[in-house]
Amino acid sequence: MKTLLKQPVALLLDLDGTLVDSAPDIAAALDATLSACGLPLAGIDNTRAWVGGGAPKLVTRALAALDPAGSQDHETVLAMLLEHYATQNGRHGAPYAGVTRTLRDCHDRGLLLACVTNKPAGLAEALLEQYGVADCFRFTIGGDTLATKKPDPLPVTEACRQLGTEAESAWMIGDSSADA
Repeated sequence: MKTLLKQPVALLLDLDGTLVDSAPDIAAALDATLSACGLPLAGIDNTRAWVGGGAPKLVTRALAALDPAGSQDHETVLAMLLEHYATQNGRHGAPYAGVTRTLRDCHDRGLLLACVTNKPAGLAEALLEQYGVADCFRFTIGGDTLATKKPDPLPVTEACRQLGTEAESAWMIGDSSADA
């Protein structure tokens, strides 16, 4: 019988929801933004339900639920959210259990690791540094690195190109359909 899955040469890893539970950081930033706009707070449960697809989608979902009159400008709220998130990044969240050990083990075994996330690259790199695993990764491709972001295939194909590996030899590991 032919094996369909090959041993990977590279692992392309999503960050939020895959390696790190960053929902508490995102919720703190979202609630600070909503408060500044005079809107009701979202809280952690709503934030967890609304994340996925990047900050613009989070703002769209939050405004649809909490600002039905449409009193807030999406771009203004998005800019505020990103400002607040820069101050909350890594303050409340944490890596999932076993992530640090697993990343170290994969790196030590010679697997090529790249972080491919929709989070802005600078914020992603700061988290990887804070959690002591930045040196496991060759590079980070963030949502602001290329012209498009996941679910577009460009971030994954670009990561493979930079790693010098074929897509068939890389596994993309994530927690949402954007990673598929």
